[in-house]
Amino acid sequence: MTQVQASFHQPLPRFEYIETYRITAPGPSTDIFDPPKGWEPRRAQLFAQEFWRYRNSNAFGSNLNCWLPAVEFHSFRLTREADVVRAAALYLLHPVHLALQALPLPRLICQSEQVHGATARSDISWKYKDRQNQWRTLAVLEFKATGMLVKQEFLEAATNSQRSSKELVDSAYVLRQRKDNSWFGDGARPLTQQMIKYSERAEVDLVAIFDWKSMFVLDFGSRDEGRYQLAKGTWFAEDDGNTARPETFRSVLFGMLIEALRRNGVIL
Repeated sequence: MTQVQASFHQPLPRFEYIETYRITAPGPSTDIFDPPKGWEPRRAQLFAQEFWRYRNSNAFGSNLNCWLPAVEFHSFRLTREADVVRAAALYLLHPVHLALQALPLPRLICQSEQVHGATARSDISWKYKDRQNQWRTLAVLEFKATGMLVKQEFLEAATNSQRSSKELVDSAYVLRQRKDNSWFGDGARPLTQQMIKYSERAEVDLVAIFDWKSMFVLDFGSRDEGRYQLAKGTWFAEDDGNTARPETFRSVLFGMLIEALRRNGVIL
C-alpha cells in the first residue's frame, strides 16, 4: 500500500482498458455553445507546484501519513465512463481531498451530478460558502471513457512559437470550413464545447476533463477581451514517456483546486 503523501509522486494504477467509442457530435444542450478557436498552453508544473509548496512548508503535518486503499488490479477493466468514475473516486479524488482537508481551509464539498442552470449536469463539482453564506461552485471535473481524449486533436488547436493567438484565430476564420471556425479536432471539439457550457452555466473559470490516461484543463478566466481571446489550457498525461517529471494527475488536480480557491478569494 501507499501513503497518501507519497501517492502525489506516483502515477495512477495502470488498469486494463478498452477504447470503445468516440464522440464527434455534441448533444443538443451543448451544441448551442461554440467551441474555442484554440488555446494557449500552460505547463502542468504550474498547477503541480502548489502541492510541493505546501508539502515543503510542512503545511500537511502528519495528516497525509495515512494509507490509500489497496489497488484492486483484478476488478478494474476500464471500458466505460462509469469505470473511470469508480476508479477515480478511490485513487484520484480521495487523496486530493485528504490533502485539501489537511490544510486550514474553509469546508469544501465535492458533489456528483450537480445541475448548473437548466441543462448542464457535471460529473464532479466542488463548492464552498461565500461571504453571504451561500454555496458557490469552485471548479468542475468531467469524466470520459478511457481513450476519448486524443492528444493530437487538442494540440492542433494550441498556439506555439510559430503560431500566435492572433494568427490562430485569423486562420480559423479563413481556413476552416466549419460553422464554428475551431482548430480543435473532430473528437476534441464537442468536448471543449461541453467545457465551455460548464464554465458558463456553473460560473467557474476552471474546468477539467479526464479519461484516466489524459487530463485537459481549460482556464476560461484567463481569456483576453475581444476577437483574439483564447483560454489557457493544460494537456497532461502521466505515461508520456517522461519518467523524471514530478507532476502527477493528483498534484495537477490539487493545484487546479488551489488556484480556484485563490481566485475566489478563499485563500491568499
